[in-house]
Amino acid sequence: MTEPSPTEIATALFRAIRDRNWDAAAALADPASLATWRTEQIAALAAEAEVIAHPPPVRAGGFLMSIQTEDAIVVERLRRHATMVLPGLPTRTTVADLVAMSAADFFAMYLQLTASLRLASGASTEPKIIGQVVEDDTSAFVLYRWHGAGWPQEPQDTSLLRLQRGPHGWRFVVHLGFGTPAFAHALHLSR
Repeated sequence: MTEPSPTEIATALFRAIRDRNWDAAAALADPASLATWRTEQIAALAAEAEVIAHPPPVRAGGFLMSIQTEDAIVVERLRRHATMVLPGLPTRTTVADLVAMSAADFFAMYLQLTASLRLASGASTEPKIIGQVVEDDTSAFVLYRWHGAGWPQEPQDTSLLRLQRGPHGWRFVVHLGFGTPAFAHALHLSR
């Protein structure tokens, strides 16, 4: 059997997202990058839980918040807000529930959450794949473009899906900017 190409993996990913098969989409992710992404998202979630519990004073305009990623701060925030039910999720989910999820399950929840934002923005249900660039035996990129009302990218912006080959063939690399916004931001937007 021939190994699926980077374009075929990207097509399967976007089809799974279109079909709302979050677990199938998460299964196409590179496990190492998924674990790193989860760690970054959990730190942001700990900061968001702190903001939900103690909202900043209302003021005109936005504000920037730095995310503390030191283990002790993240662990303490997660412990303090473990029983907090998070708004905007399709099921009753606490901070502790999210922290207990595997990286793949957490990512599947993220895909489900961001799909509702994409639907609300009027974006099409799946992007158009433009082509692939194979850099070497272990690294490739698939170019794609969403058509729609601007999320996750401005209409007609071309995006790159990075893939790397591992023991299970090509898998897409999950990174901090994947999908934009971060889990905590998507949670905030979905309220």
